[in-house]
This record gives sequence, structure tokens and C-alpha cells, in this order.
Amino acid sequence: AVSSIAAIYGILQYAGRDIIWSSPIQPYGGRPVSTFGNPNFLSSHLMLVSTMAFAFTLNARGRERWGFLLVAFINALGVLSTLTRSTYVGLISAYFALGILLLFRKEFFGKVKWVVFAMVVFIALVFILPHTPASKLQSPLARFTEIFTATKSGESYGPWHQRILIWSSAWDMVKERPLMGKGWGVFELFFPFYQGKYLFSDVFVKWRTHANNAHNILLEIWAQLGIVGTGFAIWLFSTVFLAGWK
Repeated sequence: AVSSIAAIYGILQYAGRDIIWSSPIQPYGGRPVSTFGNPNFLSSHLMLVSTMAFAFTLNARGRERWGFLLVAFINALGVLSTLTRSTYVGLISAYFALGILLLFRKEFFGKVKWVVFAMVVFIALVFILPHTPASKLQSPLARFTEIFTATKSGESYGPWHQRILIWSSAWDMVKERPLMGKGWGVFELFFPFYQGKYLFSDVFVKWRTHANNAHNILLEIWAQLGIVGTGFAIWLFSTVFLAGWK
């Protein structure tokens, strides 16, 4: 219920309306943030809830099934509204993984078609969802087409080159202290000093940033906790995955 309310708020922001503030808050070029402060954080949360709700839909009955399906749809629509391309891919990947897992149980074979149908609906919505009037007239489809436009122009492209700037700085931190890292929670504090040398390049200079995270979970942990901490993190990820599989 909480996630769905957050999703609905984000959808309204995508439509150019805000039910809390007197005028739309646009810190990310028209991308809704709901109550999360960042469209990337919002989209990741909605992606997880949408997938789990749809999984519950497959086993529920009667009105409960329609309730879970409604939650799954609202949260998926919320994901689309955030205009976060990586989460679009993440949601499709999550549904695909769900479909693969169903194939391991014969009694669930018949439910795979519903997962495929959900994936098709989501992809169709990427193509047909209208532009947001909030700021730069962006749409889910436009978020993908702008990649090809930027590639053809030959100019630096913020979502890509800024990440290269951040990843390069993170890798410099790794090389400096590979075993134990720079220290947990200090990535944002050290980053400004490491990006400096890259700002002499015309490609990166206009993408100078504070980088409160490395935009790559393994690089972020490796830069802060070194090989030792990364090993523990991989152990944690493996444990979560294997326990979930079991």
C-alpha cells in the first residue's frame, strides 16, 4: 500500500500535477521523485514491489488476485514514470527471472504465459506512454532514442560520460588502496579530489559532480572497503541469492 501510494504520487508528478507542493518540484529535469528525493531510488523500490506483487498474483485467488495485480500494475507504471532506463531493463529482467523460476516446477508451467504477457504489456507501455508536460517533454521511448541521437552527434552525453568520470575516479581509489579501501562511507568525501585530473578533458569538464555514490555497487564497495570488503559483499549477495532460491 505504501509503495503504491508513492507510485501514484510519482505518476501524478509525471502528469505535471503535484498534490503536496503548490508547484511541481523538478530537481531532475522533469523526472518525478515522489517522496524519495531521487527518481533512481524511487524506481528501484517500485521495481522490486511490482515483481513481488506479480509473483503473489500468480498464486492468489479471487479478489486477492486482482488486488495484487493492481499493485503490480501501479508500481510498474510508477517505474515508467520515473524515466529511469536502467530500471526498465531491471524490471524486464526481474520478470524474466520469475518466468525462468516457474519452469523449475511442472505445476507452474501454465503461469509462465502470464509473465510473458506482463513483459509484453510493459514493453508496449514504453512505446505508447505520452510525453510528460512537466519539463523537457520526455517519454519512456524518448529516453532510449536520445542515446542514439547523442551517439550520432559525437558530443559528450551526460548519463554516460558522467558515469565514466565517476567510475574512473572510483578505480583510482581502488588502485591506491586495493586491500582495505578508502573507508566505509567516505566515497563522496574523497571523490572531488579524484575527479580533478579528468576535468581538464573537454569531454568531462561540464559533468563535474559531487557523486554521492559510484553508480556501480561493486566499484563503490571496492573503493571504500577494498578486496576484503568486496569479498564479504559477494558472500552476502551469494547468501541472499541461494537462500532465496532455496
